[in-house]
Amino acid sequence: MIRVAAMSLLLALGCGSPRQTRLDQVHDLVQSPDYAAESVLWLRALGIPATEAACAGKLSQLLQQESEEPGGDCRYRIDGPAAEAVLVSRNQYERLPEIQGLLDTEALEAYVLWSERPERVGFERTPEGLRIDADLGPNDLILARVAFDEGWSSDVPLSADPIGYTLIAPEHPGRRTIELRRSTPQPTPPLWSQSEIPRILPEGVAQPGQGYLVIYGERFMPGLSSAIVDDVELPGVYSSANQLNVQLPAETTPGIHQLRVKTPGAVSRPIEIEVLP
Repeated sequence: MIRVAAMSLLLALGCGSPRQTRLDQVHDLVQSPDYAAESVLWLRALGIPATEAACAGKLSQLLQQESEEPGGDCRYRIDGPAAEAVLVSRNQYERLPEIQGLLDTEALEAYVLWSERPERVGFERTPEGLRIDADLGPNDLILARVAFDEGWSSDVPLSADPIGYTLIAPEHPGRRTIELRRSTPQPTPPLWSQSEIPRILPEGVAQPGQGYLVIYGERFMPGLSSAIVDDVELPGVYSSANQLNVQLPAETTPGIHQLRVKTPGAVSRPIEIEVLP
């Protein structure tokens, strides 16, 4: 079993929660024997500084071992800051892709890059809730690693970030002390899909002949993948885990079109392609 070092972050993962939440899903994924890379991404996204896991388990090839613990587990260090509140970029936040599922590595990688800025801010738990002290620049937001759906109120705008933590958006830069008080819990968002999200590689589309596309990517499903060009779904003429060949309809006009790859339960992010005459 994987055990998180910081108790507050262990609670954030949802252990012991009476209701199934998205963070419970993450907890179950991290404890499972599969999806090591995705598990590490989630641990980094959640801001967890270290964890204990089996010495020969799935994390042993991806994380730096700090020590061996009694009972056959090892302690692993996770790169990235683990502050309970950090400054983050407003501009980058507005460009973050939506996390489409538990195994959406593209969106998780973008989230980690956004959330791992080193500018920590003052964070204190009080009897009424939380107190945060920060010196904000004109492009700064505050990411507080507390679950948004626990219910918080403040005199500054609050919202949920892409993984369910609390995002604080003061209207003006400068030094601020912000109080968060417990309020009415927010509705729990729907659970993430656990399907693997297909991905089209950069420069991964070729048109070797008129009306014929070859698409290269990751996490395609052999025999079960299809392409969506604009809003038209096209069955694969050939498909493997990394390649999908499709025939375009005769009425497809030359020019720019939107392409996605669909597998059972998941659809890739769209890219623009140019169909040649």
